[in-house]
Amino acid sequence: MNRLAIVFALGAAALLGASAASAKGPSQTAVCGKSLDLPTSRACLVIPDSNELVYQLLDQSEPFSLAGRPRPAPFYKVAFRFPELGGSRWNWSYLYVPSRGLIRVTTSGGLSTYWRSAPTTVTQAFEALSKRLRPFSAPRRWR
Repeated sequence: MNRLAIVFALGAAALLGASAASAKGPSQTAVCGKSLDLPTSRACLVIPDSNELVYQLLDQSEPFSLAGRPRPAPFYKVAFRFPELGGSRWNWSYLYVPSRGLIRVTTSGGLSTYWRSAPTTVTQAFEALSKRLRPFSAPRRWR
């Protein structure tokens, strides 16, 4: 990954922290995977802002290393929707691939997408979330 992308990734992480603070947390956090009861069905958990899991899922502050695209593996999707900031809605999402210890970050509008090591807080949050959701099956290839 080139230096511009790395700088953008770090800037996006800083912006996320500032946006979350100014908006007093995201207006909606959704974690999606497969239903435990119906393994062929998609299921999403909407987590209230007051839940500690939201802050664990949002925390991208620890040092990380960029990674190449891994081979496909089961994954979860995490999406944040922030209230309007300066007249526009700011969305942010990532895929969490537990078996690879990686996340694929996609910034608002898909302007930047990159793979990185998963933060410890995300790994810890999924220890609890995996009791309520299963990961999606591995895709044939990552989009």
